[in-house]
Amino acid sequence: MTLAFALACYQDKPPQRGSGTRATSTPASPDSGAQLGLQPVPATHDTAIREIDTFRLTSEKLQRWTAAKHALHSLQSTHPEVEAHIRAGGRPKNVDDAGKRFDDEPSMHAALQHAGTNGRDFLLTSIALQQAMKGFQLKAMGKLDASKVPPVVLENISFVASHIKELMGTITAGAPRRPMP
Repeated sequence: MTLAFALACYQDKPPQRGSGTRATSTPASPDSGAQLGLQPVPATHDTAIREIDTFRLTSEKLQRWTAAKHALHSLQSTHPEVEAHIRAGGRPKNVDDAGKRFDDEPSMHAALQHAGTNGRDFLLTSIALQQAMKGFQLKAMGKLDASKVPPVVLENISFVASHIKELMGTITAGAPRRPMP
């Protein structure tokens, strides 16, 4: 529920163009940093999304995010109506709106507060992790052009690399279990 909601408010970053330049007729490769949202966000985008370019992942943020993710997963399991209530408002306009919805829902607010975070920070961390995971994958395939990636995003990619086992355990811990055939 929560990661999907976070990504629903994440707008893919468009490729950067210098002022006065036109896009070429050659489409960007599907593996390019521009297609994966790793380039800096233009000033015309949602302020919270632009903040991702300077949002540094830390062990403390990862701990809070993990605790919040588990608490929200438990909440979803025991009170599925909470997700329906959150989704009833339609697609959020931006990260701040989505975070406010999380905080305005009393049971979600309590779960996030108990984990030491709030809706907005939980979503920003989710988006930064998702972005850094994409960068980590590109780097592993030798397709990351670091010259086009903001410095903090590069740091976040390194953070993911050094915490990959922990992250994979966290991600798979909340995944739905499929019955064995």
